[in-house]
Amino acid sequence: MTRTLIALVALAVALPALAVQNPDIRIYLDADPPNMVHQICPAPDDVLDVFVCLDCFGPGGGMRGTVFRFIRTFGGIKIAQVNLLGGLDLGDVDDIQGWSIVAGEDCIHPDENGIVIAARVSYLYTGPPGTLDLAPTPLLPRKVVDCDYTEDDLFCILANLGVCVPPNPGETDCDCGVVPVTAASWGSIKALYR
Repeated sequence: MTRTLIALVALAVALPALAVQNPDIRIYLDADPPNMVHQICPAPDDVLDVFVCLDCFGPGGGMRGTVFRFIRTFGGIKIAQVNLLGGLDLGDVDDIQGWSIVAGEDCIHPDENGIVIAARVSYLYTGPPGTLDLAPTPLLPRKVVDCDYTEDDLFCILANLGVCVPPNPGETDCDCGVVPVTAASWGSIKALYR
C-alpha cells in the first residue's frame, strides 16, 4: 500500500513537468507555406510542388530529422524529392519504407512562422484528380529526432493535400496542446499596467 501511494505521489509530481513537453509535433502538406494551402488544382502538365512542414515544437524546440511516406491517388509523375534540412536523405517518399531526411550539422529550428519546411516533392500533374496523404512508415513510425537526441518526439498528421478534390482529413486531436504559462500573482499582473 505504501509503495502504491509513493508511486502515485511521484506520478502526480511528474505530470506537470511532462505537460510542459510537447510529445506531438504536427506534420502536414502545404502547397504554399506558410499559408496552409491544402487543396490545389494545377492544369495538366503543370509542375506541382508539395512541401512537408512541421510545427508545434514547443519553446526552444527543433529537429534533426524524421521519416514519413506518401500515399498518392492523383495522376502524376514524381520528378524530384528534395531534403530542405541540408543533410542526408535515404529512401523514396512513394515507397512503403518511406523517406528518411536528416539535418546537416546544425539543429533546425522553426522559422518566424513557427514552422520547419523540411522537404519539397515535385510532381508533373497528368490527372486524374486525387489526394496526397502523409503516412507513418512501418519501421520507424512517426519519429522526429530532437535537437539534443534525448528522445524521439512523435508526429501527428495535421493535414493532407487534395489535388483538384478536397483533401483527406488529418488526424483528430492533432493540435499543439496546452501552452505552458508561468504562474503570477494578481498584484504582479496589475503592476504591468501601472
